[in-house]
Amino acid sequence: MSQTEAHDVLESAVKNQPKKRGCRRGCVIWFLVLGVTYWWFGCHTTPLRVSKETTYALGPMTADGKRIDYFRAMEERYYPPQMKTDDNGYRLLVRALGDMVDRGRERHDPKTGEMKYEKPDSEPFRIQVYEKLGLDPNVKPTMKKIESPYVCFSRYEKKHKPADGEQTQYDIYRTKSFWTFDDFPMLKDWLDENSAGIDLIGEAVRKPAFRIPWVRENENTPIFEAALPLPEVQVVREWARAVQGRVQYRLGIGDIDGAIDDIITIHLLARHAGKQGTLVAGLVGLAIEGNAYGISGIGCNPKFPPTKAQIERLLKEIDALPPRMTFEECIESERYFGLAAMQDQYWGNVAGYPDGSSVHMGVGAFMQWTVDINI
Repeated sequence: MSQTEAHDVLESAVKNQPKKRGCRRGCVIWFLVLGVTYWWFGCHTTPLRVSKETTYALGPMTADGKRIDYFRAMEERYYPPQMKTDDNGYRLLVRALGDMVDRGRERHDPKTGEMKYEKPDSEPFRIQVYEKLGLDPNVKPTMKKIESPYVCFSRYEKKHKPADGEQTQYDIYRTKSFWTFDDFPMLKDWLDENSAGIDLIGEAVRKPAFRIPWVRENENTPIFEAALPLPEVQVVREWARAVQGRVQYRLGIGDIDGAIDDIITIHLLARHAGKQGTLVAGLVGLAIEGNAYGISGIGCNPKFPPTKAQIERLLKEIDALPPRMTFEECIESERYFGLAAMQDQYWGNVAGYPDGSSVHMGVGAFMQWTVDINI
């Protein structure tokens, strides 16, 4: 064979050898592996299995059908049948005073390191409150809002600033077990403006139910923003301080029976505040009741000693108070709240900073990748 023929045979053999498919197959396999891995860790979420063992609440569901709407589940669990009737004492107060809850909140700004106060538009919340109480939001309130003596003293001190080292009138007021207008003449206007409202509180807390509605911006509002009832029960604290101010005035003028009525009103406010459906509300209720027990007593004014019948009446009415929120009720409410918070984290529905960044950046996605929400 000549050199030319040998070259042709070799060239033909190279051209006609079988094509290798291993490289293509390897690329396809790696593509599939990487694609499935990306889908599993980046897109995949384990569907929620609704049952008593996994979700506790069996509904209702959010609009997308993926999650339990725990906010509505808590409303269904804790709103009484008297919610939209005048047997709900809170309804009487809203009809007379309007929606008095300040829903402004402070959030940490990671850019400045400072807390920023945010005040959302109150109108959507007001309409929700009226709707949930069965009231017409177009009917205007008939009374001014109820204020504690502290607000009155705050206005007074702005006009009559004490000298350096001198006690403020409010500081003096806080040392008193009882008082009259001789002690604090500036409180006469306060009492005139607030007595009707305090009387209404006394009527409202003696109704069969006293339920404050929860409100939220939308169904995707994180449970930490939607159902922590601090704004709602804080207004009850202010009412309790207002009633306490009148208790001490009535003790000062010798109106012992009126003082007993107001002391029981504070106790009832406390019991109602404590049963608004969360552990935080229960603790606020205990704090308010501490104010009631902190009143020096109906016998603190030696000029007007109470009778035996009045002392027995006070003790009898304290014994007849409705029960406080039980440990079992606290645990149940915290179960709702805890499951809702975990669900928010799992789907990345968490509270945010003012600049739009997430409180727990990346945690929600990481949980979806690695955690079966049903476990």
